[in-house]
Amino acid sequence: MTSERFTKAGFLKSYVFPALFVLLVPMIGIWFAGYATRSLDREVEQSVIASLSADTTATADQKAAFRAFAEATPASVICRGGTPQLEDMARGLSDVCSSQRQFGWIRRISLVSIAVGLLALLFASACVGVSLLSQRALFSGFLVGWNVLKVAALLQAIGQGIVLVMLSYWMTVVWFDSYVPKLIALTGIGALAVLWLIIQAIFTRIDSTPALEGVLISSAAAPRFWSHIREMCRTLSTDPPQQIVAGVDDNFFVTENAVTLNGTTRLEGRTLFISFSLLKVMEKAEADAVLAHEMAHFSGEDTRYTRKMSPLLARYREYLGALHRGGILSRPLFHFMLLFWALFQLSINRMSRQREFRADAIAAATTSAADMGRALIKVMAYSSYRARIEQQLFSQNVRQENVGIAGRVAAGFSSYATSSNLLGDLTGTRFPHPFDSHPKLDARLAHIRAPIVPSHYAKLLVSPVAVSWLGDIDGAEEMERQMWQAYEERFAAAHEESLAWRYVPDSDEERQLVEKYFPAVRYATKKNDAILEVDFARVRFSEWDAAMEYAEIKEWSIRESLGRKFLTIKLNTERKKLEIPLSRFANGNEIVALLQRYSARHSVMTEHRAQSKDTAA
Repeated sequence: MTSERFTKAGFLKSYVFPALFVLLVPMIGIWFAGYATRSLDREVEQSVIASLSADTTATADQKAAFRAFAEATPASVICRGGTPQLEDMARGLSDVCSSQRQFGWIRRISLVSIAVGLLALLFASACVGVSLLSQRALFSGFLVGWNVLKVAALLQAIGQGIVLVMLSYWMTVVWFDSYVPKLIALTGIGALAVLWLIIQAIFTRIDSTPALEGVLISSAAAPRFWSHIREMCRTLSTDPPQQIVAGVDDNFFVTENAVTLNGTTRLEGRTLFISFSLLKVMEKAEADAVLAHEMAHFSGEDTRYTRKMSPLLARYREYLGALHRGGILSRPLFHFMLLFWALFQLSINRMSRQREFRADAIAAATTSAADMGRALIKVMAYSSYRARIEQQLFSQNVRQENVGIAGRVAAGFSSYATSSNLLGDLTGTRFPHPFDSHPKLDARLAHIRAPIVPSHYAKLLVSPVAVSWLGDIDGAEEMERQMWQAYEERFAAAHEESLAWRYVPDSDEERQLVEKYFPAVRYATKKNDAILEVDFARVRFSEWDAAMEYAEIKEWSIRESLGRKFLTIKLNTERKKLEIPLSRFANGNEIVALLQRYSARHSVMTEHRAQSKDTAA
């Protein structure tokens, strides 16, 4: 119960409350419109009363009657008209009525913005509720809700932009009896920028094609395996995959998404991905259980709806990213749209669990609960141990000439299977899978009623494999060796680059590695009258008194003045501030990006150094 309450409270704090900030500007607009209307009413009333007091021609009774009318009928009422007398009086208050009409527009636009926001949230909530019914309802609910919310966010941007511009003028006028043209211009430009950002994000096309590393397994190379897959699909009343891709990733999966193989070949239709590494540790019956599970995703149309949802989710992620990058003016809209995303993720995860449990049940019925249970344990154990090995290797602070991941996993797996780490890993992690989230292992075993208890895990994992499907794929061992070699080379390269981010450096060898990824760069101004030098340790500008260390940086920002652009760097030292005149360079944007990268390296290095000291202590 405590965990549930914490989760709900966290959801409210992280998503619901921030989403309500989208109502802040219109609420301020409504409040200010009322305040300004009342203020102007008082000014007019006081002016009328002052005129009456100075009028020597009116009698006391006439003055009292006029005063009572002025107090009972404020200028805002007169300006609304409704009777010939009020309309005639309104013509005499043309300037006042013009102001009152603008206050009215602020109020009306703000009310419409609030109504649009609340209705959109209610509609989105209804779409999430509908999405819980089925996969088709999930897709339809997301599609309709996403499109409605896009329109709602666009209307919010337009309405709130207008309100902000009007407030930037009227707030200074009402409170200070003057206005600031620059403030109005900046507010208008900001509102237009947010509007353009939203329109651009709506129409941006995203390539959501997943990338795979592996080799195509043809029918000629594995006739018995292909025949077995086709027969399994006939049993499950579903079409077989168009292609089978094998690799050394630690998972099996199916997809109907178009995929790019090895960065060059585009595969359309149904794809089954199999793991050479996992086939090696599973008996044929255990592998059959995993394969039946994957084919069940085809028969349940899981992959079909994943294919339809994937581009929508990718576009939504890009849309959210654009709103977040827009800064303070677009941030309320970001949280407004993020709430819908979070609600739908709950629905998607719930549907994913149902799909996995259904596929597990079909696999257990096709083979046996014991086969499926053993397969789940083997896949999870292998994946967990491999992740441990890779994490240990990647965390090392020396360059790895030969990472040998495959050999390390094979050599140490038996010891891992009998260690205390096994149960913690199997109960605390989820299945690796690139297209769906999976339930935890214990829930899956309980669902299929697998007759396996934790005390049997070690024996199951260390028992030798008698017959594997790997022997039915021609050249499998050589293909696996080549793929492992390529994978380990990429791993070693990624690890080497990570070292360049971590090193201070403390030696010549470390310095050479850092400079490999963060070389010294020299920029000359267009007129060659100044030089900017950037390296991993500091920044030098010939017009500064001294170089700037990255540790001195407090924050930085882009400043524009009279058409010229400057990078303003606030420091935490006596110098306080430095500037780089970007407009004087031909590649100002490149300079900013380079400084951000080199400064980020310094932050990573500093944090890593502090963590290393804490660990050593």
